[in-house]
Amino acid sequence: MSQNENLNAQRAWNTNAEFWNQRMADGNDFFNILIWPSLEKLLQPIAGERLLDAVCGNGVTSRRLAHAGVNVTAFDFADSMIALAKKHGNYPTIDYRIVDATNCEALLVLGTATFDGALCNMALFDMADIAPLMKALPSRLGPMAASLSRSYTLASIILPRSKWENLKTGRAR
Repeated sequence: MSQNENLNAQRAWNTNAEFWNQRMADGNDFFNILIWPSLEKLLQPIAGERLLDAVCGNGVTSRRLAHAGVNVTAFDFADSMIALAKKHGNYPTIDYRIVDATNCEALLVLGTATFDGALCNMALFDMADIAPLMKALPSRLGPMAASLSRSYTLASIILPRSKWENLKTGRAR
């Protein structure tokens, strides 16, 4: 991907941020009926855990996770999206950041072995180059989260807190 393609995508998302936010807000029917129930079931959020919401858009998923008691670091490269996400309310357990998921160096600011899980919901198909994010995610996750990962090809990736306790004990959580 060229720098020019990435800048064009960034400009487009900044230009369309308000339109997207008006349509999505706190979840449209598609999100509320199809996406969120599946995402919640896959992630099984637990209060106090630390999740990374990559390419968070207007923060709708971040807010849902925060309501479940999760500490969320959410990022997007479109500063307009982050500004809109912040306007949806003050959530002390959400740390919104402007970070470019297509830039390996930029992703380093997220830390190493910092998160219990990560998600990139409905964004991969809008990225011209997903390789930097895919390369960076495993090292952003703590040892328990990194021991088992899942990817879903329907435009979302989920790297949940591992089911290591299930694997070790044979019991469901």
